[in-house]
Amino acid sequence: MPATIGDMLELPSFANAKIVAGRDGLHRVVDSAALMEVPDIFSFLQPNTMLLTTLFPFVNNESLLEEFIPRLLECSTAGVCIKPHRYIDAIPRHMLEQADELGLPVIELPPEANLSTMANDILSRSLDEYIAQMQYRNNVHVSLTELLLKESGLDELTERLAKLLCRNVFILGKDMSCVCAANSDGLTLDPMQSITDDKAEELRHNKRLLLADRHLYPIVAGKHRFGYIYTPSRPERERDCENLDIAIEQAGMLFASFFLKKEAVAKNQKNFRDVFIRDLLKGALTSPFEISNKMVAFSMQLDFPQPVACIKLFDNSETAREKFYDLVINSGIVDGKYPRFTNQHSKHIYLVYYDDLITVVGCSCSPEKLATFFLELLPDLFELTHARNVKIGIGISDQCASVGDLSTAYRQAKTTLETGAALNKQSFVDTYAQRRLFSIIEHVDDRRILEQFVMSKIGAVIDYDRENGTDLMETLGLLIDGELNYKTVAERSFVHYNTVRYRATKIKQLGIPLTPGRDFAEVVVAHDCWIWLKASEAQHESFVL
Repeated sequence: MPATIGDMLELPSFANAKIVAGRDGLHRVVDSAALMEVPDIFSFLQPNTMLLTTLFPFVNNESLLEEFIPRLLECSTAGVCIKPHRYIDAIPRHMLEQADELGLPVIELPPEANLSTMANDILSRSLDEYIAQMQYRNNVHVSLTELLLKESGLDELTERLAKLLCRNVFILGKDMSCVCAANSDGLTLDPMQSITDDKAEELRHNKRLLLADRHLYPIVAGKHRFGYIYTPSRPERERDCENLDIAIEQAGMLFASFFLKKEAVAKNQKNFRDVFIRDLLKGALTSPFEISNKMVAFSMQLDFPQPVACIKLFDNSETAREKFYDLVINSGIVDGKYPRFTNQHSKHIYLVYYDDLITVVGCSCSPEKLATFFLELLPDLFELTHARNVKIGIGISDQCASVGDLSTAYRQAKTTLETGAALNKQSFVDTYAQRRLFSIIEHVDDRRILEQFVMSKIGAVIDYDRENGTDLMETLGLLIDGELNYKTVAERSFVHYNTVRYRATKIKQLGIPLTPGRDFAEVVVAHDCWIWLKASEAQHESFVL
């Protein structure tokens, strides 16, 4: 966009001028013009100025002529126009050699050249460029603002920008995944096919370089960064690059306005939607008509069958838990990675904070596949805690067949989470199907029956642990899971084989049968009952575990 030395040579007043040295600098930008009538002109020169002179101030001063070109370059002068034959016979040869070496254009003017007219032409040309730049900026602003005022979507904004720029444009999220894309004809492209996972990873790796090279433009508003505008290619000519930068600078501000408004509306809608989902999880809504209307109002779509998942951070600090839950919900770590895990472009995953945990609905897959997903996601969840040795639990229900079954699925996921917390000292992902016996245990109405059964079968071990500060109940659980194989238990618990055998002997001495048969089967059931009671002890403190 800014005018160059080459552009100035095309002006009518430069018709008979000729470039005699420094051709490599024809691309140098010209912002202004100045006439030289005093020897100390250098202190007055602004960068990118075209200097016009007869060299009168330097006549008969060889030292000044010798340093003239280097001094101009030090001042970032765009170039120099010299009119010989009046005060000097010809431009000194050493000046031409210096100009060629330094790449500073030297233009020889004809005898009839009017320096004042030429200076005015240069200033007018620069002003025209500035006006054109402002007009182009205004055109981009008006064109995109028009769409914003019409409440057009992101697709339409991206299409219009791509058409204005005559090149492909990609709108990327903060994680560099493609949100929207359009080609140079202004036609929408498939985001998933436009930027693959591998390409997104490459963009993340090269982000700093892409920002420096102006292929990547941040979409920001204050401290909020919504994503990036990505243009894979840039024009060859510098003026076209300037044109592109101006357009995307304007577009970036307007896209930020779009995202700010969208975020505000989304937050307001999400608050009401979350209340609706909580009501579904509580089973507070029973009218199919009401449920259907609210799903339409909140633009919700749920595919069935689907399991429900509950995520919990086991930390005594309420502040730490709230911060973790906020990061999980707002970082997009679950709803962003799940579609890529399943190769499904799904936007219908909902995370809700409820009852001091996060409930996830909308994952239309099997419980086993969802468990695999969360197992792979655990390292990312750990990073959000910014702490060591934290425990994160995830409970997953059976598949539910309809919206009306979500409350049952939620109870299953929560029960699995609670029993998993009692069974596992470390982080875990459990499914309701893995603990099928619990579904029977939880339907026992009289809790005292369970407590009496537990104490009659394994009460001696529970009392021994409480009185001696031991953990034989953990060993008993490992023996059950390891099918009474001491070697397997030793490998899983990372303790010596003899230690396992010693603890098993102690359990036997307390009267607990550890050989296959009906009696041992009752011990297994009693242990599961103990786990279930322990998981719910916060609500029922009468049973001392």
